[in-house]
Amino acid sequence: MTLAGLYEGTERFMSDAAGSGPFRLTIVQNGSSVNGTYSNGRGDRGSFSGTLSGTHFSGMANSAVLHISCIVSGDVANGGATFTGTVACDNGTGREISVTHI
Repeated sequence: MTLAGLYEGTERFMSDAAGSGPFRLTIVQNGSSVNGTYSNGRGDRGSFSGTLSGTHFSGMANSAVLHISCIVSGDVANGGATFTGTVACDNGTGREISVTHI
């Protein structure tokens, strides 16, 4: 499975007050290692890295703006065209993301 390139979609915050908004990933894959950058519509951006095992991704993201770390877990589908997952951050926030390769 390949997970590489530019992906765009949405993130939905798990707290009812935060809502949802646009989300973008730029991904580079080298074998099972995956890394890249992310940004969202709320002004946050940062980097992430992890491992792709079959269709499942697990890794860590680090915000350059909020200075928090997050556990990222999700699944690739449609031959690498889509990624859906969850993000759980060390400040207690969480979100669901759903993106499509563009």
